[in-house]
Amino acid sequence: DGNSDTDGNGMSLGFNLRRAQDVWLFDNMLVNFNMNSGKDVNTAKDAKFSTMGLSADLFTELPTGEGVTAKFGMGFGYMNNTTNSGGTDEDDNIETFVELPSVTLGVEAEVTDWAHVRFGLDHGYWLSYSNDDGTTKSTATGANTFDWDFGLGFDYGSFQLDMVISETIFNNPMHYVTGRNTTPLSSNATLTWSF
Repeated sequence: DGNSDTDGNGMSLGFNLRRAQDVWLFDNMLVNFNMNSGKDVNTAKDAKFSTMGLSADLFTELPTGEGVTAKFGMGFGYMNNTTNSGGTDEDDNIETFVELPSVTLGVEAEVTDWAHVRFGLDHGYWLSYSNDDGTTKSTATGANTFDWDFGLGFDYGSFQLDMVISETIFNNPMHYVTGRNTTPLSSNATLTWSF
């Protein structure tokens, strides 16, 4: 509304391109681009941010047994993130990384015609990482992420339930069996009703 003292403003742009593409072991490709910039005057009058990211991933289905599906993906990622808290004489904080490779593996097994078990694994490696806040510069390389998820899916026709199971169940399953758990069984659940 033109009142830069009280309201933030910004712009976002992004797109995804997915297509069949035979490259090495893979037969599909996904390219993602996103760009965001703006002001956050709730923090300070001149606070601002800008982000640009680009990723390209290749993926394919792996050969499996009956009732089991598996997908494997590998890709590249680039991101540049610039922020400024808006303070007097405040320098921009510039963070840049190149991730190569980024690897994802997902497996789904059919237990019954209405229940599925899922396992997912993500691993990323920083080819380069840098952070410059105007005073201090730092760089790094090496493993960035290593995450895994375990989930269950239930399909009752028009009703579906998908759950991500908390990894604490694997650390101490007896707490869940005896009802003495302090952490929820599921860290995320999605209910879908089709009509």
